[in-house]
Amino acid sequence: MKFIVFLFLAALQSSVSGVLGFNVTFNSSNVEVLVDGSVQVDVILEGTENELEQIKTNNWTVFFGPSGTLEAEFRNSSFSCDSYRCIREIDIRGLFLGFGTVSIARMDPESKTWIKLDPALKVTVLRQEGIMNKIFIAFVATIVTLNYVNMGCALDIKVVKEVLRKPIGPVIGFFCQFVVMPLVAYGAGQLIFDDPVLRLGLFTFGSSPGGGASNMWTVLLGGNLNLSITMTFISTLAALGTIPFWLFTLGKTILEGTNIVVPFQNIIISLVSLIIPIGIGVLIQRRFPKVAARSRRILAPVCIILLICIVILASIANSYMFFMLTWRMVIAASLSVWTGFAAGVLVSFIFRMSCPDIVAIAVETGIQNSGIAFVLLSYSLKAPVSDMASVVPVAASIITPIPLFVIYCCQKCKRFCFKGDDLELQEINPKVKAKQEGETNLAHNGIN
Repeated sequence: MKFIVFLFLAALQSSVSGVLGFNVTFNSSNVEVLVDGSVQVDVILEGTENELEQIKTNNWTVFFGPSGTLEAEFRNSSFSCDSYRCIREIDIRGLFLGFGTVSIARMDPESKTWIKLDPALKVTVLRQEGIMNKIFIAFVATIVTLNYVNMGCALDIKVVKEVLRKPIGPVIGFFCQFVVMPLVAYGAGQLIFDDPVLRLGLFTFGSSPGGGASNMWTVLLGGNLNLSITMTFISTLAALGTIPFWLFTLGKTILEGTNIVVPFQNIIISLVSLIIPIGIGVLIQRRFPKVAARSRRILAPVCIILLICIVILASIANSYMFFMLTWRMVIAASLSVWTGFAAGVLVSFIFRMSCPDIVAIAVETGIQNSGIAFVLLSYSLKAPVSDMASVVPVAASIITPIPLFVIYCCQKCKRFCFKGDDLELQEINPKVKAKQEGETNLAHNGIN
């Protein structure tokens, strides 16, 4: 009986070694493929003469995953074999950016199950930069520059000097922007995300300076534009020091081994693109006051149109990221951005700032320059990890305008209602005034 068991185990071991005895290799250890693109690789099996015969006669298939990231299949119907190895071509197609694996499996003739052979081929699916992204970047750069010229026409240099002479507002904004926001983003990332890549994406966004859209929203919400532009300049200038500080301290604890590259050049470009057009607007204001007056009148409508255009084009250019959004990203982004708004309002209220100043500080704190976050992530992380990390700033950019838009609509409704009251009062007041004058005249005649 023991002898029979021994023979059975020996036969089983021989069968397993026949399956696992193949030396499996690919002509590349790591393959990159574009989304909607394809690439071909060769799988090579080496073995003894008997094992090569098994390769020819057995059924083979390709295993791949995850299914939403890539697909793979054999291109030809059978292996091409010589005296010591067999080769077969595999076609790999990219579906969505990410990472995946491809491996081959052999059908076990006895158990009728697929047995995978190691090693698996690592596949990276990359996103191809489309023409829409270039159009979006060029369009946004152009319209934001023109709008900064328009804002320069509305800028009051005397008020800016007064703000800088007593910089209570900028100091509050600096504290909320570069102390509260990074810490909130770091804490929210640690609390909500398991993936360190997503944590780094949120933290990078929270450490960025104020964005250009903050000035537009300040105009629409009736905030202090002079304070807003001053704070945007100060925060962008300060970002040259604050971004490296946060990323090389707390940032290093999020994703160890990452070679973080601070985009100093892009930050400087942001400064220049802010200073030059606003300076042009100030010159127009001094040399051509009538033109500046017209520009001031259309500033709010232009801001509305620009914000709508930016949202539409950004949605089209980054549509692939919507498929990567999760509820965790939305919650983390909401917690970070809306806490920034609340912190700006609370600290400004404590220091008894005026309502327009509170609006400017809160908006400047909550709205971040997501462009700097995108560039930093793309320089510091390899694709597609950089694209995955950038989804969090995209989620934050989507969440940011929601409370501002609600407040703007409430303001419009309130103004519309009070405008009706004002019209009614204007109609009544002349009659009241006439009646009062008549009573006064009667009283005067009676006295006489």
